[in-house]
Amino acid sequence: MIRFKLISIALLVSACSFDQGEGYRVQLEEVELSIDSTGELISSDSIKVGAPYVKNTWRYKINYMAGEGVEVKEGDKILAYDGQEQMRKLQKSSATLQAEKKKLESENLVSEKAAQDLKLSLSETRMQLKKAKRKASQDGDYAAKLDVKRLIVELKIAEQKLLLEQSRLESKKAESQMQRKITESEIARLSAEVQAHQHALQSLNVTAKKSGVVVYLKDFEGNKFAVGDTVFMSQNVLEIPNLNKMQVKTTIQEHHFSHLTLGKEVQVRLDALPDRMFKGRLLQLGKIVRMKAYDDPSMVYDALVELEETDPGIMRPGMAVRLNIVQQTLDEVAAIPKRFVKYEDKRAYVDIKGWLGSYRQTINIVGFLGDRVVIDQGLKGGERLL
Repeated sequence: MIRFKLISIALLVSACSFDQGEGYRVQLEEVELSIDSTGELISSDSIKVGAPYVKNTWRYKINYMAGEGVEVKEGDKILAYDGQEQMRKLQKSSATLQAEKKKLESENLVSEKAAQDLKLSLSETRMQLKKAKRKASQDGDYAAKLDVKRLIVELKIAEQKLLLEQSRLESKKAESQMQRKITESEIARLSAEVQAHQHALQSLNVTAKKSGVVVYLKDFEGNKFAVGDTVFMSQNVLEIPNLNKMQVKTTIQEHHFSHLTLGKEVQVRLDALPDRMFKGRLLQLGKIVRMKAYDDPSMVYDALVELEETDPGIMRPGMAVRLNIVQQTLDEVAAIPKRFVKYEDKRAYVDIKGWLGSYRQTINIVGFLGDRVVIDQGLKGGERLL
């Protein structure tokens, strides 16, 4: 009887120490497994504006930029580039064009004079031919006296001269027409060149194609463009986004990719306003894995998150955000601190305090939640971990 009482007292003392001792008491709960990532805001409806296409020009110096955050209307000037080089080309082409036009006028005058001279010479030759034919057609003593043979020779000479003058006239006409076509072709080319330079000068002054807010973009080094910077052809400098249609561009680590599907819930927080949370859904997942960055060799997939709500008053493209992508929701699982999990032969286990000592319990880890390990098998709740 005394022995039974002693055992009961020992058990009672053990129970008390179980409730008040050191360790961690397991509780089953509902847990959301999620993936943390970073990204930046973009607009799904945005017009990006950059350097125009100008023939034989690859670098452009920015002379003017509308203020960042300024609201502009369609047609307002938002960007301008240095046009000194294009102005020089325009002046040179215009001067050459005027010279060619004067050359054409001069050629027309010379051609007309030469044609008149040839026509006059041709008329004189025809008169001589008529006289020769009239003399050669006379007969009788008069013809004999004038030496018929000489007249026949003169007639042939006159006929040949007529043919020669006609040939010269036709040749001069053909030469003049050819030279005129060459000059007119050069004038047409120079006119097109002048128009191209004029259009190039106009394209260096960029206007807004729609109303919106101006947002500066970044260069290859991550710095926002500014007046005085030099950009390359077709390089975007600023954009006018629709702030009511915002998305998040992010990346997913390769080992997390297989756990995600489209439509997963995403929680988004702006680095500038970490206390405010925006909800979204996973909209797109990339098809190709790539290296995250030159100085970060980790492999990632690109992803796009559609925001369910936006705030045009604070959201701007390029703002840094942090994302929490809900992977899955688990019921009746334990989330215990990592320090209580031990490993042996690639198997995880925990030490549990029992009535008569401690014992080892194998567990199955399904995920991680910050500094906690999520377990779905091996623990029933209420155990005290050592």
